[in-house]
Amino acid sequence: MSDLINFINGIIWSPALVWLCLGTGLWFSVRGRFLQLRHIKEMRRLIFGDAANLLI
Repeated sequence: MSDLINFINGIIWSPALVWLCLGTGLWFSVRGRFLQLRHIKEMRRLIFGDAANLLI
């Protein structure tokens, strides 16, 4: 049983998973037109500004 778990673990946590995650993140960034960079000022305002108090 331990050998089976180690085999499956080796497949899941392979370098292919790293590349798949990086590719997926890049795809979402391109499809979202880099929303996380375009709205960084708004995110900072919401987190650290007066609007953060309204969420509580």
